[in-house]
Order: sequence, then C-alpha cells, then structure tokens
Amino acid sequence: MHLIDCFIDALVFVRQQVELIKQKQHIEFESTRLNIEKYLAEKASLYIEGGYQEEHYDQARFAVVAFIDESILGSGWQHSREWSGDLLQKSYYSTANAGVEFFDRLASLNMIDPAHRDVREVYYYCLSMGFTGRYFDSSQKQQLERIKQDTFQLLMAGQPHQLQENSTLLMPSGYPPVTSQTLKSRRIQRTPFIYGGSILVLIIAYVAMKLDIVGLANHLVSLI
Repeated sequence: MHLIDCFIDALVFVRQQVELIKQKQHIEFESTRLNIEKYLAEKASLYIEGGYQEEHYDQARFAVVAFIDESILGSGWQHSREWSGDLLQKSYYSTANAGVEFFDRLASLNMIDPAHRDVREVYYYCLSMGFTGRYFDSSQKQQLERIKQDTFQLLMAGQPHQLQENSTLLMPSGYPPVTSQTLKSRRIQRTPFIYGGSILVLIIAYVAMKLDIVGLANHLVSLI
C-alpha cells in the first residue's frame, strides 16, 4: 500500500462536495465536516500496514488537511466563513498558516528515506489537484509550476516506467471499463460520474499511481 491509500476517500469526498457547491446545491456544514473527519479517521491506521512510521503519516496528512481547507474556503460555499473559524489545520496541527508550511514541509523531504517518496507523492497529488497555498497570486503561477515539476521529477527518479507522450493511457479509451470490483480492489468508494470529470481524473490518477506510473497525474491534470 501507499500512504495515499489513507486519504483517497477523504479526497474524493471533498472533490464531490466542491463540485456540488459549484452546482449551487445545498450542502450542510455539520454533515460535511463530520464526513471529512470520518474519512480521515477510518484509514488512519493503514500506514502501519505499509511499514510507515507515524511521522510519515503525519507529514502526509498535513498536505491533505491543507488541501481540504483551501478547497472548502475557495469553493464559494455559504458556510466558508464558518469553516474558516474551525479549520482542519487548526484542529490537527494548531496552525492557520498551512499555505506556507505546506511548501516548507515539502522542501524538508529527502531522497534518503524511502518513505519520504510516498509522503512526497501525497503532496504531489494535492498540487496536481490545484493546491496553491502561498502561491495563490497569478504572478506566482510560474513559481508554483516549477515546484510542481520539481516534485514530479523527484518522484520519477528511479521509476521503472515512464509514460510516453503518445501513450493510450492519456485517453479514457485507453483504460478497461472501471467496475465496482476494480474500485473495491483499490479500496476506493465507487463514485458516480455525475460529480464531474475532476473526480474521474482523481480516480484514474490514483489507480495509475498504485502502479507507480507517477507521470499520469501530471499529464491528466494538464488536460483539465
């Protein structure tokens, strides 16, 4: 297993909620908050099965929590102000500065500890799904892209498989049908496609990452 397995359900759920908010659907604050915390807690002990230490899980969860807070606050949700008063990052890490600390923590990861690769993988997921943190201004877009590419290159270092530019995996038709059994085997909840392409992108990227094809997320996100 990878560290990302601990968080995939929470990430998918948050993307679903953001899509619904953008569709002007009514989303309750309390149930949303409880579900997010439930998904984070349900697989919190999976890291032990993967041979990771608690510090590795904690580092990876920080990225996910920062991403969730930013996604919720930037969604235009009517409860955004209420969320800002009860940030996940505040609850889990006693900070309100995750947009800065995210990149500091990412920079602190090394190439010596093999587990740090999987921690970096979680950070790359969050960056690929749109996390900006302190690089939120349009004038800082190039800096953010450089960080994303550097993270991608570090993940690709030593990988046995790399995607070719013309790979059929870049198109949905290049994949076999996604069945409930397939998703169950990947420990992902079956997600209806009505929540939009971003959820499908996340699921496809997750399946590919489980096969250590790290570059797929980079290519897919660039097509959104």
